[in-house]
Order: sequence, then C-alpha cells, then structure tokens
Amino acid sequence: MANTSSKYDLVIIGGGPAGYVAAIRGAQLGAKVCLVEKEKLGGTCLNIGCIPTKALYKSADLLKSIQNAEEYGIKVEGAQLQFDKIIQRKERVVGQLVNGVSYLVKKHGITHITGTAQFVGKDIIQVERQGETENITGDKFLIATGSVNAIPPVPGVEGTNVIDSTEALALSEVPESLVVMGGGVIGCEFAAIYRAFGSEVTIIEMLPNLVPSMDKDCCKALEQAMKKQGVSVNINSKVQSISNGNKGKKVVSFQNGETVKEVEADKVLIATGRKPCIHKLGLEAADVKFNKGGIEVDRQMRTSNPHIFAAGDVTGEQLFAHVAYDEAEVAVQNALGTAKTMEYNAVPKAIFTFPEIASAGLTEEEAKEQGYDVTVGQFALRGNGKALILGEADGFVKVVAEKQYNQILGVHIVGPHASELIAEAVALIDIEATLEDVEAAIHPHPSLTEAVKEAALDALGRVLHA
Repeated sequence: MANTSSKYDLVIIGGGPAGYVAAIRGAQLGAKVCLVEKEKLGGTCLNIGCIPTKALYKSADLLKSIQNAEEYGIKVEGAQLQFDKIIQRKERVVGQLVNGVSYLVKKHGITHITGTAQFVGKDIIQVERQGETENITGDKFLIATGSVNAIPPVPGVEGTNVIDSTEALALSEVPESLVVMGGGVIGCEFAAIYRAFGSEVTIIEMLPNLVPSMDKDCCKALEQAMKKQGVSVNINSKVQSISNGNKGKKVVSFQNGETVKEVEADKVLIATGRKPCIHKLGLEAADVKFNKGGIEVDRQMRTSNPHIFAAGDVTGEQLFAHVAYDEAEVAVQNALGTAKTMEYNAVPKAIFTFPEIASAGLTEEEAKEQGYDVTVGQFALRGNGKALILGEADGFVKVVAEKQYNQILGVHIVGPHASELIAEAVALIDIEATLEDVEAAIHPHPSLTEAVKEAALDALGRVLHA
C-alpha cells in the first residue's frame, strides 16, 4: 500500500557527502527538505571509504614511526601491532562522524527517511522501507546516490578470499600476503597500509604507471617508494585469472608483455575503480539522461529534467568527497533560485601512501596538450630544513606555469603532509596567481611550505636553496 506524503521543496536521494551537504544547504536556504538514504548517513566516504581508510593509514604511519624511532634518538622495545584494536579505533572514528552527520540533519529540521527510492514520474519518487511503500513528491530533486566498486570480468573474481575495498577495511587479521589488482588511488593506499602492517604486497596495474591520472613525475616517485618499501610493482600487466592454490591461497595469473606470470597470496584485493550507482533509480521515468559514465549534468548540476539535479560520484565527473560537497552546494543553489556554476580547474587530489602525494590543477603533460607554452619549477625536499627535521626528505614540489604571464596552472607534491600543503596550491590556481605572487609571499621558516616558494623560484630561474 502506498501513501502520498506532503510535498517537499527539495527531495534528495542519497545521504553521502553530496546528499547530506545538499540537505543542510537546502535547509539553510529555507527549503522544506526530505533526505532518503537506504543505509547509514555519510555514504561510502564516511562509512567504507575515505575516513576508515585514513584511520588505518594513521595506525600504519604511527607504526612506521615507532619502527624508525632510533633514528631520532628514541629506543622503543616491545611494540606490537594489535590489529583488532586498530579496527576498533577505526570504527570509533567512523561512528563519531556518522553520529555527527545525523545530529546536523536533525538540527536543521530535515526529514530523514531510511529506505530505497526510485522515480515513478518526473516529480515523484516511491520509497520502500520496512516492506511498505510511500510516494513522495517534490518541486526539485537531487540525485546523490554515489558509486560502487567496479568488478572486472576476470575468471575467479567472485571466489573466496577475493575482496573489495569494503572488505579490506573489515579484515579480522593482517594477511601474510596480498595481491592488489589495480594501481590507482584505492589500490596504492591499501598496498601502502597493509605493507606497513607486515603483509607481502604485490600490485598489478594494467597501465604504464601507478595512479596514472597524476603528474608523471609523481607516478615515478610513488613507484620507486613502493619498491623501496618492499612492494612488488607490476605495471603494463593484465590479470588473466584468479584460481585456488594450496592451503586456501589464491593464484593470480597475469600477462606482462609476452610473459605470463603467477603470484600466490592469502587475499586478492580488487581495486579497479568505481562506477556510478544508477541501478533501479527509475531514471527513464523521470526523463533523466545517463550513460555508463553516470548521470549527464551541466555546470549547474542540472540533468535533462530541469527540476532534477545530480551531484557527487553518480555524475562520474571527479570521484572525491570534497568535489561532491561543492557540487551539492551548486546544485542546491541553482535548484532554489540562486545561479552558481561548478568549476573544476583546481580540484585537489591526495593519495595517502608513504610518502603522501597531492596535486591540483594541470599536470605538465595536460598543460602541454592544451597548447600552453609551459615552464616548470621543481624543488627537492632534501633542500628543505623542515623535511630533514621530520626525517622525510624523499620528495619534491613541482610547479607548472605558462610562460606568457607566469600564471600557475598546476602544483604537484610528493612528501610529508602533501595533502595539507596542496591547499595553498588550490588557492593560487583559483585566484590565477603568478610565480611572482608566490615569490612575493613570505613563507614561514622552517616549514614545508618553503618548498612551494622554492619551486616557483626555480621556474623563474632563481631558486635559492637548491
């Protein structure tokens, strides 16, 4: 039996980063908002993605620091990895943040419905919850259903001990050996974490570089760092099959050039990307166009139905929670009458490996492809006092600019706290700053930020500390 509820100004499907931010922004603008989420608020990022992964990363980072403590004049004896406690801490962090999002939704007077939604018309959805259905109408809708793991059609991929990123966050013990299928962001982060925990890790990546979307110098630096840490890195390699080996192990067969190789492991992690979650949404009934890459939207985040918007991973644009936040705000403001356009020219990307890698703007290769006459500056962290103090001087800052006005097009960082340092680059690119603007800005000493200025100076031909 279906019951039609009162009409809402804004109805949101999906309670992840895009969905709950959109709900809060809509409420701030005075709209009557309904938020439908089939599972926990927070979505993939908060529950089974960014946050729990980085909680594990922190434990791995601390373990590495303890193992290297004698380099800093501190002797540590008897340190032991307690994986169950690591998982418990991860769950506490996630739980606290999920409760925080629930509180914010309640605080703003948003109607939160736990259920599964699909469109049954251009301005109505049907929500199923606890075996009953309810029809909900709205003036405007936002689709924010996120993405799911993309599982490749490889023989044996559905077998036992073949896991995805969600399962990799919930293991009961550290596997002695792990094959990671896919050398993108997700694969490299898990490879770094479990290698730090003691696993023998093998990465198999089909393309010529790890994290191929990043600047090539960053890709090379990450590959070198992984190998230095004992990870077996296999690029230009395609997995052919996954089969059962001895004593419950898995055997992964992959082709590298003309050679077929095999590697055995306790677990195989499938990390071959994600795909938009558009299944069973009833998009045809809502007259919303989509393709295999996601829901089609314009820069106002509006779909082919002018009353329906989409934001976050479901659009297939850039699969980051911080992008989803901004897309959600743009969508809601346009839905409720205030024009705003989404810009992607300075999206920060961060990879939590050892060392961290971060990027914003164009890579050197992209800048050249777009026709810019490019100038590049690079500063090695071994010339930076703070990096030496931290004991993490393997890395660099690279600045890409165009020669006519010296406008900064991109910044790429390999090294400690790269995920924090990249914020300066985002601001520089957003305000169309030049190399001279960076030169004129006083950076604190000793700090890692000095390396950003030195890279800009290098591009100007007058680096000081190299």
